[in-house]
Amino acid sequence: MKSGKATAMHQPCVYKTNALQGYRFHTHRNDLIIDRKDSEAVEVIFTVLEPGQKSPLHDHRDCEQLWYVIEGHGRLLIGQEREEHLIGPGDVVLTRRNLLHAVENTGDSILRYLAVDVFVGNKPPDEPTWDAHVAALCRRHGWIVSIVDVQYGQSMNALDPATRQTRGAETGTGPIT
Repeated sequence: MKSGKATAMHQPCVYKTNALQGYRFHTHRNDLIIDRKDSEAVEVIFTVLEPGQKSPLHDHRDCEQLWYVIEGHGRLLIGQEREEHLIGPGDVVLTRRNLLHAVENTGDSILRYLAVDVFVGNKPPDEPTWDAHVAALCRRHGWIVSIVDVQYGQSMNALDPATRQTRGAETGTGPIT
């Protein structure tokens, strides 16, 4: 049975999602599955919003995003006019490049979706890795990020938050530089 580790001839094609590194921002958490440095054209994350959390209205100049909603319910706002769409389990969302969008968790439990960033043309040379992208976001918006270990059970539910450990810089929080 293959371990999923890269060899000189083959990159991994199966990525386990039971233990991931999470990036907790004040608006949401991203759990990294596939880093942009490990693919020619994509990166893959779980995005998790706690009840009441919402992302700011933003766009992506370098990629389209494809989401698959796994659990929870939310409100998606699209475009300058903030066209509203309700989203829930099983829904697929496509946000095109340069399209303003925001999402809010409107439910009583977490909203989790699988997000696939599909880079159009070349990936940004100044953000060759997920960590470089996170550092740029933190600088641009004055955000702080906490790096956490996230353990998922077989049902895709995150295990008790008490099992999570903060890690990273000495304090475990602060901008990635």
